[in-house]
Amino acid sequence: MPALSGILLTAAFSGSFMSWAAWFAIVPLLLSINGDSFKEAAKKGFAAGFAHSFTLFSWVVYTMHVYGFLPFYVCVPVLILLASYIALYTALSAGVASMFRNSPALSTIAFSLAWICADYLRGILFTGFPWGFAGYSQYQNLKMIQAADIGGVYAVTFAIVFFNGFLFWIIKTAWNYRNDLKNIPVKRIIPVISALSVLSAMYIYYGEYRLKTIQAETESSRKSEIAI
Repeated sequence: MPALSGILLTAAFSGSFMSWAAWFAIVPLLLSINGDSFKEAAKKGFAAGFAHSFTLFSWVVYTMHVYGFLPFYVCVPVLILLASYIALYTALSAGVASMFRNSPALSTIAFSLAWICADYLRGILFTGFPWGFAGYSQYQNLKMIQAADIGGVYAVTFAIVFFNGFLFWIIKTAWNYRNDLKNIPVKRIIPVISALSVLSAMYIYYGEYRLKTIQAETESSRKSEIAI
């Protein structure tokens, strides 16, 4: 299941017809680490991160071989090392989530914050490698990515990871009460749904506001005729 999350995340970078996969790609990982210790969760997080990085950056092998004139037996190990390095950050995020395994709601928040913090560190440590962040997969989702002018790609990534955490929480709750639906803790569900609704509304409203503002500025701006 962790590897499935990695593959789904890579699929989300295939274009607009698959970008929606990012919104549930991390759920298999969260389900697999449910109840795990920090060490076990980190291992599964590493597996997910490795599967994602190895498939997303597989083009590195071809590039080094064709343009760097390196043999394949050198290029492939380099890709493995790169994928392993990036996977460490996913492992850290999964480990942090496991620390709050007794509280799915806190686990979701902690996982989301840990994920974007790990992304930030990956973007600055050792000269930085800010490629392949989940938020980049939404480059054609114009309303959603307008939040990037406030929080960068991390704001978009946070929304994606948080929504995945919400889906995990819903699935976990439904499974735990599958034989006792009458006693589903509605009082605990309503605040979580409310928080997600408010967060979604903020992203969508701000996205619409920014797009309308940009359109208005474009239409009212001075236009000049040029010859080429």
